[in-house]
Amino acid sequence: MNKVYRVIFNVKKGCYTVVSEIAKRSGKSGESMKSAVVATSVLAVLASVAGISSVDARVTYVETKVSTIDTNVSNLGKEVKVNTEILTAHTTAANNRFASIESNINTLDQRVGSVETGISSVNQRVSNLDSRINKVGAGAAALKASMTK
Repeated sequence: MNKVYRVIFNVKKGCYTVVSEIAKRSGKSGESMKSAVVATSVLAVLASVAGISSVDARVTYVETKVSTIDTNVSNLGKEVKVNTEILTAHTTAANNRFASIESNINTLDQRVGSVETGISSVNQRVSNLDSRINKVGAGAAALKASMTK
């Protein structure tokens, strides 16, 4: 008896296969394929929407972090301003103290100069006194020598 064969495409193997005419085609019906395509499309749309909401959540998270960073930078700027004002006040006070110290040093230099002048004057007077004492001593020695003769 003659047998009739037919050629069908085997999806699992990815090629055409020769089968008997009484063999059934394995696969889904047209209606079930339409339902599967619709379900797949709906899932794809839902996945993209979920992905968008995930992206929105990430953007919101990043915006919150950026806002926090902006606030921190602003607060640091305020602290820098306050610290600059404090530093300026301390610098002014230090400069005033240095000026006062410099004035005191100048006054001390003048006093030391006056003391040096006074010491020099005293030294001159002591020298004059030594000279007079030597003259008196010489006069006394001459007087003694004249009396002993």
